Amino acid sequence: MDYQLKAFGNILILFAFVGLSLIFIPVTRQEVRYQFKELLQIRPSENIKPKDTSFGIVIPKIDANSQVFANTSTGNENEYQAVLAKGVAHAKGTDFPGGKDNIYLFAHSTGELINLSSFNAVFYLLHKLENQDEIILYYKNRRFSYYVYDKKIVEASDVEYLTKKYVSTNLTLQTCWPPGTTLKRLLVFAKPK
Repeated sequence: MDYQLKAFGNILILFAFVGLSLIFIPVTRQEVRYQFKELLQIRPSENIKPKDTSFGIVIPKIDANSQVFANTSTGNENEYQAVLAKGVAHAKGTDFPGGKDNIYLFAHSTGELINLSSFNAVFYLLHKLENQDEIILYYKNRRFSYYVYDKKIVEASDVEYLTKKYVSTNLTLQTCWPPGTTLKRLLVFAKPK
């Protein structure tokens, strides 16, 4: 009887390990790839083929590459959660690449472990970006380069950056912080050179 309970316990531990591994594969893969590139001092590739040139984002330093879905309502949770399952959301009412105002893109992480693999992977390593790191947007088959100049962590309720006006073109990227939670927001700011 003890042997059967021990075997059953070991099987449950194995299933739990496999299940958690599957959930965390996308973020683990990104973290391992990033650390490997850092260790070997491999420069980010400037020739990453974007997933979508009609509206897409590529961040070479963290190997982020996603389609961007335009005009996503930030006030409609069902709408933006559906978009975030597929890629990065562009906040409705903000500018587009080539314009003169703020472009606001977001990719949430989630507090629900079962959704972690689908929601958290695109901007999971956003916190690794530093001043002068490049962010490339593709819009209507044109390439636009932006360079990080600041980042900050704000409260989840702090939405002023959605409507903030800037003197010149600005790109704001947002994700949840820390990854896998909805406690706060990490914002990364970039501008063209």
